[in-house]
Amino acid sequence: MKQYLTILILIFLSCDSPKSQETLQDWQLGPDEEILEPGITYSRSKDIEQEFVKYNLDPRDIANKHVRPFVGLLKKVIKEKDFDKLVYLTLGVQSEIGKKMGGLESIISDDLHQIDENWKKIFRKTGKDPYCNYEQLLTTAVKEILIVPYSAKKPRPSSINERTNFNAEYLITINPNTINFHTLLVMVRFDDQTDEKWYYVTRYFNHCPIPNLVPDYNEHDYHLKPE
Repeated sequence: MKQYLTILILIFLSCDSPKSQETLQDWQLGPDEEILEPGITYSRSKDIEQEFVKYNLDPRDIANKHVRPFVGLLKKVIKEKDFDKLVYLTLGVQSEIGKKMGGLESIISDDLHQIDENWKKIFRKTGKDPYCNYEQLLTTAVKEILIVPYSAKKPRPSSINERTNFNAEYLITINPNTINFHTLLVMVRFDDQTDEKWYYVTRYFNHCPIPNLVPDYNEHDYHLKPE
């Protein structure tokens, strides 16, 4: 009888043990915050991490290998006050900008080119960006940058080669411990076969697309905006 009870207890303990402990990845055991290099800090977001876990992705590794190079590019753009490069990097708000200009749609390649050219022309003429206030970003003295994971999409095999394509978003905050901090939402795309990377700035928080381009939507609900 005692042997039977012992077996039952062992079975109970086995079933009751948290399965999450068995599947924790090495990166999940890491610190909540760490310095990737002087001036660049990575901070975990444990709720968002569940999206990465679902697709067997390591958000810290992606930040280090794929987002950190973008941070270097962004620092260079700001140092050189390269507005044209910012326009080139920005994707996801051209449609709203085109509508603001009047009748242009970024889904048409000719319109996309016209939107970018008009956007740059206004900045060169006035020194102001009427759509995203990028002049405020370009006059910032960068002291520190914080990287935080924001979302991950399901990896997708390419239809034209044997690559698997990955798509993740990160929040990039410049001078996060100051009153006048700047936060960008950056999408990074890469694959498992090459070193190629694509970067897109899809939001500049408190500037565009909200409130400058889409004032009728709550900022926190923008991702739910109907197509």
